[in-house]
Amino acid sequence: MPKGFGGLTLRMWSRNGGMRNGSSASRARTGLCIGLIIASGFACSSDQTGGCDPGTDPNCDSNTSTTITSDSPDPSVIGQTVRVDFDVVGGNGTPPGNVEVTVDDSGVERCTASAALGGCEIQITTSGQKQLRATYLGGSGFGPSDDTEDHQVRRASTVTTVDSHDPDPSFVGQGIDVTYTVTTEDPGSGNPTGNVTVSDGKDSCTAKVREGGCTLIPTTAGIKTLTAAFNGDANFEASSGTAEHEVSGAGSTVTVDDSPDPSVVGQTVRVGYEVESEGGNPTGTVTVTVNDGSGDTCTGTVGQGFCDILLTRAGQPTITATYSGDANFLPGAGSVEHTTERAETETEITGDDPDPSVIQQEVTVSYAVSVRSPGSGAPTGNVTVSDGVDSCSGTVAEEACTITFTTAGVKELEA
Repeated sequence: MPKGFGGLTLRMWSRNGGMRNGSSASRARTGLCIGLIIASGFACSSDQTGGCDPGTDPNCDSNTSTTITSDSPDPSVIGQTVRVDFDVVGGNGTPPGNVEVTVDDSGVERCTASAALGGCEIQITTSGQKQLRATYLGGSGFGPSDDTEDHQVRRASTVTTVDSHDPDPSFVGQGIDVTYTVTTEDPGSGNPTGNVTVSDGKDSCTAKVREGGCTLIPTTAGIKTLTAAFNGDANFEASSGTAEHEVSGAGSTVTVDDSPDPSVVGQTVRVGYEVESEGGNPTGTVTVTVNDGSGDTCTGTVGQGFCDILLTRAGQPTITATYSGDANFLPGAGSVEHTTERAETETEITGDDPDPSVIQQEVTVSYAVSVRSPGSGAPTGNVTVSDGVDSCSGTVAEEACTITFTTAGVKELEA
């Protein structure tokens, strides 16, 4: 029980009904009263409902008023220093102590300064509509107070640069290590997050801002503009940077095979070829030639992978498949040795006139020379017709010669 004085008991109540002791602790805005408990009841002064009077009560805290007078700049950008000025006024002298400025009452972003200093600087790290609160904490006879002010924070501008692209020049299909940097442009500050996409206009690669680079594999040749584009995030604006880069055509290799080998003159030979490149898949045409002076040739596409050639001369030629190249791949060639044998022929006597004949009479013997499959072509040269004693000769193209028999009898002619 509180300490008594005779038949009286002294108690102290705050305005909210809580009993307090008689210490000199601050009683800001509470309004104390003294109640006298007399046997049957309790009486209280009007101070219980109307508050205390700082002018007459030395234990009563003076009311204060806090005002945010400016927040500059407004709007600001992410990470920019914002100066928040405030004014604290008290009715019982100049208020001492500190003022704390917070953002959206989170307490994460704050600055603190004395009430006498009148302001502090704060950096806000998220964008959007914010509420600044300046809270005077009170003390030494001055009660707390606060004020709020709306403040707009915009996304900070960024600068994206392409720092390196190696190797330069490169060739089609070769990986280019592209490095980049995304920085915050003054007056903002902070660390952007999100993705950066590097593109040459056709091919691209993507990585996080913090990774600082990615590997781009171009599929076309030419002078390229590499663009590193930061996509932006909730707090930082998008930006991009460029660099010039040269991509050369990739080299190509050609492998060749031939079938059948050996072949005969006039036989169709299938020449297979394969065009490859480390840079990707070449397109275009391949021409097959033979180095025997015949001019024999055939042409096919890279995708087709073969062409059929008719070899018209016997020998051991070199068959060469030459890739002509395209916009992205350099020309190339490959070869294979081949054996072409003479084709077999058949010679037939098709007529002998007159038959029968007499000694010393001229007889015209007709003949035909053909090429046996799988060979083909038109044989040249001479054909000799003989009965073992007498003979005549003519060219293959003439298809006949005249023989004069000097002996009688049944003759067996051979051409």
